[in-house]
Amino acid sequence: MKKVITIFCFILCLTFLTACSGASLDAGGFPSGGVPGIDSSSGSDANGGNGGRMTAGAYDDNIYYDAYKSLFEQGEKFYELAEKQLWQFNTLQRLKLTVTNGDGVLSNANVTLNASDGTVINRAQTNSNGVAYLFGYQENKDYTITIQSGDQTKNVKVDSADMTVEMAGEQKHTLIELMFVVDITGSMGDELSYLRDELSSVVTSISDAFEDVTLNLALLFYKDKDDKVPFDYYDFLDVTKKENLEKHIKNISNQVAEGGGDYEEAVDEALKIASEQQWSTNSTKIIFHLHDAPPHNGQSYETVYRSALNKLQEKGVRVCPVLASGADLFTEYVTRQTALITGGTFCFITDHSGIGNSHLDPELPNVVIEKLNDMMVRLVKGYYTGTFEAPVWYDNNTYYSITVDTSNKDILFYGLSGHYMAGQEVSFNVEYNDIMMDLYCGDTLLSYGELMFTIEENKDRNFIKFKFTMPEENITIYLKERV
Repeated sequence: MKKVITIFCFILCLTFLTACSGASLDAGGFPSGGVPGIDSSSGSDANGGNGGRMTAGAYDDNIYYDAYKSLFEQGEKFYELAEKQLWQFNTLQRLKLTVTNGDGVLSNANVTLNASDGTVINRAQTNSNGVAYLFGYQENKDYTITIQSGDQTKNVKVDSADMTVEMAGEQKHTLIELMFVVDITGSMGDELSYLRDELSSVVTSISDAFEDVTLNLALLFYKDKDDKVPFDYYDFLDVTKKENLEKHIKNISNQVAEGGGDYEEAVDEALKIASEQQWSTNSTKIIFHLHDAPPHNGQSYETVYRSALNKLQEKGVRVCPVLASGADLFTEYVTRQTALITGGTFCFITDHSGIGNSHLDPELPNVVIEKLNDMMVRLVKGYYTGTFEAPVWYDNNTYYSITVDTSNKDILFYGLSGHYMAGQEVSFNVEYNDIMMDLYCGDTLLSYGELMFTIEENKDRNFIKFKFTMPEENITIYLKERV
């Protein structure tokens, strides 16, 4: 399998060197200037391909669910969008169900949340950790859950918003179904040539990681509803077989970024097409949706989108949106809820590589900026095994996101002091609460000028961003409240 997939990567690298390099951009509080050791003005790396250059972050809102809900409170980033009842997602009422089978967990079990009168509220499928997220649950109401695995069925009464149920069954599998859903309108042109090689790199790395696993790959390219060919879909093929591999090579090579016109694209119809495919009942199912624009507004678009989302959730397809340059706050609003509902991960391309136009910064805490292809492989492996490897910074350095505790005047952050190399460029995201911070090395105050300090403040978002370059000697630093 390794040999066949390596041929795939090599051919793609030769085929897709048409590209498009973006200027190196300041990342707004993060290091800029491209990946160290790589000329960001060229369209390829030292091996002749573009793979491994784009940078991205990943964030699972189901893990940080309380923080997610706080974004809808008055004054927070999603409050006004929710107040306008845009899209009316029901993501603020969630039940987390874990299904075990005695010795371990039960994956790919179908679960249904039912109201007291039998009305179906939500359906989902357990992941590799036996967890299913069901939405529409309200405390102090009577619900039952139906769990079905193979020929086993169990009905239980809901007793909390985080519950565990044990039942007989076993759902082991050696199949990964991966679909790339890619916006190829004109606005994606600045990144498409790089994305092509990133995707081939992902396929190669997954095959290397799981030699005993079958990898079925599907491709869906879309533009907008008024374009001549708005959708271009290629069904699942086992890319361990040479003939299937060659077919997908041709399918990818035919794609050109063009069309679109207005900002919104046919996202609703694209996900509808994805939801209607023949996904296996017992597999790890993942969609990486790479795009830079939201679906069109309007009741008909919303209905199609939510219906597609419900089908994907019911089938256990984890949608991982990947936001490209040009995405706005509304796009983040829609896609983070998409990932949350389907049990996926919200992903976003960043400015760190200098590729493409400026990217949206979701300002999320504790996010490690990775290489895009490494991030995708890490997520696929995590969804398959149930264990997610720790992300690795794209430049192999270490950065910290420090949360300041303004209620404790003596200890303003939790054990995240750091030792840094001379000349290293470092970033902090620091919670802001009308308290100015100084940077200290031991008991010595380090001046802003000494560290070439820049500060970006956004009081509405309660954030300060610190960006600085370390002086000539290695030092240990920490933040302290200014007295």
